[in-house]
Amino acid sequence: MSVHGPIRAAETAIQSFDIGYDGEDHHIMSEKIYTDADVNGETVTVNLQALFRDASGHIDDPYGGNIDVLVVAETE
Repeated sequence: MSVHGPIRAAETAIQSFDIGYDGEDHHIMSEKIYTDADVNGETVTVNLQALFRDASGHIDDPYGGNIDVLVVAETE
């Protein structure tokens, strides 16, 4: 995300998400979503990490989805 003028600070919030396993039925054991923002001049870079796992002990089961992130930035 870019704006005109220097950015003083930026924060992120998860606005919505829709995540699910591909293929077979799985029972969800844990779901973790982390997001933050890095500010560099007039640019905000959003970092996002997501983990979705079942109780099988494997974290490599294929999954997919969408995560929408809201960015709130303070400019000069």
